[in-house]
Amino acid sequence: MPEEDKYQDQQTERKERLLKAGLLPRICELHPIEKFLDREKYTAINKARAWEYGYNHDYDFVCISKDGTIDENIIEIYGLKIAIPRPPAKKDCLFSNLPKSKQHWQRLEVPDGITPSTEDFYADYLDEEDRRRDQGVWMMVDGVKTYITGSHYMYIQWSRIDVGYPDYRLPNRIFYLFWEACKADPRSYGMCYVKNRRSGASFMASSEEVNLSTRNRNFHAGIMSKTGKDAEEMFKDKVVPIWRNLPFWWQPRYSGSDNPKTEILFQRPAEKARKGKNIIDKDAGLESKIDFRNTSNNAYDGQKLGMYTFDEAGKLIKPNSVTASWRVQKTCLKVGRKVIGKCMMVSTVNAQKEGGAEYRKMWDNSDISFRDKNQNTVSGLYQLFINADENLEGFIDIYGRPVMETPEVPIMGIDGEMIYQGSTEYLDNIIESLKGKPDELNEHYRQFPRTIEHAFRDEAKSSPFDLTKIYEQIDFNDNMVTGQVVRGNFAWENGVKDTKVIFHPDPNGRFYISNFAAPGMSNKKVIHKPTGSWMPHPDSAVLACSGADSYDLDATTRERSASKGAFHVYAKFNMRDDFPSNKFIVEYIHRPPLAKIFYEDVLMACVYYGCYILAENNKYALIRHFEDRGYAEYCVMRPDQPKANPYQKSQGKTRGIPSNSADVIQAHAERLQAYIYQHVGENPETGEMGDMPFNRTLNDWATFDITDRTKNDASISSGLALMLAFKEVKPIKEKKKISISDIVPEFRQGR
Repeated sequence: MPEEDKYQDQQTERKERLLKAGLLPRICELHPIEKFLDREKYTAINKARAWEYGYNHDYDFVCISKDGTIDENIIEIYGLKIAIPRPPAKKDCLFSNLPKSKQHWQRLEVPDGITPSTEDFYADYLDEEDRRRDQGVWMMVDGVKTYITGSHYMYIQWSRIDVGYPDYRLPNRIFYLFWEACKADPRSYGMCYVKNRRSGASFMASSEEVNLSTRNRNFHAGIMSKTGKDAEEMFKDKVVPIWRNLPFWWQPRYSGSDNPKTEILFQRPAEKARKGKNIIDKDAGLESKIDFRNTSNNAYDGQKLGMYTFDEAGKLIKPNSVTASWRVQKTCLKVGRKVIGKCMMVSTVNAQKEGGAEYRKMWDNSDISFRDKNQNTVSGLYQLFINADENLEGFIDIYGRPVMETPEVPIMGIDGEMIYQGSTEYLDNIIESLKGKPDELNEHYRQFPRTIEHAFRDEAKSSPFDLTKIYEQIDFNDNMVTGQVVRGNFAWENGVKDTKVIFHPDPNGRFYISNFAAPGMSNKKVIHKPTGSWMPHPDSAVLACSGADSYDLDATTRERSASKGAFHVYAKFNMRDDFPSNKFIVEYIHRPPLAKIFYEDVLMACVYYGCYILAENNKYALIRHFEDRGYAEYCVMRPDQPKANPYQKSQGKTRGIPSNSADVIQAHAERLQAYIYQHVGENPETGEMGDMPFNRTLNDWATFDITDRTKNDASISSGLALMLAFKEVKPIKEKKKISISDIVPEFRQGR
């Protein structure tokens, strides 16, 4: 079987397995407990019911079970590992008495005759509802035991929304499992959720505000949205109706009208005495409330919040800012070092200058793989994204599963209508119809993103580059069956410097490589030895060149979005059959803990490919590293400087290029612009797709701002590589000072 067919079969099997287990294949994984601890120990702890709710430091997962047990499989959602309760016997699961084909969520009937005056006769039923609200519930879904959290149960069983009571949907199960883990994890301040339109996130947030504030004393649930009017509408149209339709036994006393305009203030305990439970003074009051605030960076400044809903946070426009607002609101969720409240930040995303750029910072700073020494992400939040293919209205079957592939036989949908087409085909057709309309296409992607990069697409008119071509290339790369790049690190052979550079594949490596050196090209250098000294020169410069955007300071643990070291190798035009032409072949976008690691990484890559490097000399430490290590001749000379003595280590900033020159900035942008037009995306004449496999660089190009390039590290380094690749060497006359603006982008090699 061909390798691609084998890979495709494996992915299909995996997708079916995860969907059957009630998980979304694009963001979820299932791990056996043996990956975390041995089976015997797991069994003993389960038997003792000794697993504690919260983050488990010993095994690095978040336990959301409240009965002391956990399942034998750990669920991973967007990198967060979650332990759910151990499943009960089949007979104790909801709908187990039904045939397999009928096993799907159906709202449970409320016993006839239950009223405030008769509730004592229904104590068992009410106690069970309390338990489900707190601990969650197991049910049978198409023959599979499926767990939903207490908050999810409250949403689909007891939260009446605009269309009645919600359906059970698998994407919502993932949302609530992740949210419960955020609540349980003391390291987390909540979630940063990037969503697609009509996914129900605002209703789910409203349900949770009511759920938590009606069962906890002195609990303040707050709401803010992109405008004060939007927050008011969420409160009046979502929160208030859900609260008013709660069953009477969970209705605390409240002050004021039953149709409040600005806040709901609860003044009676949520729990009543039943079956010998301790009696709570009914006059004590919960003293909890739900309210909303007008949009402001200081909306809840000085308040203590148990839950904070930040709706449509990706659409805040100046003078408000999601990052500035979060800095204030975050302090409302903690007392000292203890996190006492959680944020549910949910949003589709506007164009970059309309709030999207700020929300992108929040998203990037919520990556759980990047934590500080206190084990918090930079924002404190955990990021979650569910793509439109897996969460599109009209493409959910009766079991709550997304119908992504077009079925051979029509499938009954959760809305009672047959599904003839899969969500993937449906979205593909829309995208096809919007070709040639870049702004409309990008708006569609932001509303119904299929990747996280889709969610942050910008308006085509806001970029100096052809965004249509960039996004065409990104989509093409995303749809490749197998990877186009290998990840790994370069190293000196046997750890001995200045010998031979070799490449080690590593899934966590710093380098992304699409093409290795051609035969006879690797480690090829010329060494001159006058006066007994030696100085290596690159000797494959006719085939490749490179560019780097450096930094001088060592990394700090809090700087998730800080400037990174960026480096690219570019294969120049050539007629060889064994090496690419006009293509980027190496991408490095990383900030190692020590800057010298980055410098040596770049040096080794240049030695491996035998290529020159053009680097910014505003930050000279990288070039100085080459000089100190004896590889100064790999760095091209400044075109306005006379030929340097290659054996003199310290000569001032004679190499590289000053990137703060207006002429250099313009030449740099024009070179990138030309390359993107010629080699990226679909060629309108041939219909062929460009060969640019590095999506991180493509996305950096898509957000490039010529007036503020500080955040575009990959654009800087890749553009410098192109400037070096397409230079024309002109001789510099003796005794004549030449301004760099006279000859940019032309450089003289230091040979």
